[in-house]
Amino acid sequence: MAWLEAAAGAEIDFNQIERLPDDLSGLTNLSVLTLGENRLSALPQSIGELTAMEELYIGANQLTEVPDEIGNLERLETFQLTRNQVRALPSTIGRWTSLRHLAVESNQLTAGVGGFTELGGCEDT
Repeated sequence: MAWLEAAAGAEIDFNQIERLPDDLSGLTNLSVLTLGENRLSALPQSIGELTAMEELYIGANQLTEVPDEIGNLERLETFQLTRNQVRALPSTIGRWTSLRHLAVESNQLTAGVGGFTELGGCEDT
């Protein structure tokens, strides 16, 4: 994904992607990432290194969990995780003080939304 290193945004929907590279650390400028309607079953821990991220759309994949490191995306304003198979969200999302839009419907959440009480500025859930 070296071609993305200078990009501020990337829309990579509807591409049958099954896996992201383990190392995403070179994508430091990325503020918007759209990966919906692929076949992702996991996110790499390095997703937490995308600290410029403001909008992350990963709906309609095959995700069963979200790594704790995602809490490092403290600038995140929009997080869309609909239509996956996630059972719980990490408590680290409580660090998302800029979050305004959270969409997690059509998952298998049984443990609730981790850190949800900390998301005081969130407009949508």
